[in-house]
Amino acid sequence: MRWVRLILILALVVLLALFVQENANNQSSMSLFGYTLFSNISTPIIVLFSFLAGMLITIPIVFFSRFVRAHRRAKAEAASDDAKQGEAK
Repeated sequence: MRWVRLILILALVVLLALFVQENANNQSSMSLFGYTLFSNISTPIIVLFSFLAGMLITIPIVFFSRFVRAHRRAKAEAASDDAKQGEAK
């Protein structure tokens, strides 16, 4: 299984290198709500920043949902423990 993972990672690295090589000479502008933030930037750099921005936006959502799920689970366990103690009395 480790060899398969290694081969897949190497294939992804090769695909990424091909993408960067093909688009290294392409340049574009980055705008936000009609305002040009950056102009004449290499396309792979824009893709990299977009990927990082997506990760930064997603990380709080993932951690918050884990916190909420753990809180709900603890609350449900506490309620079931209270119910069991009520039946025992």
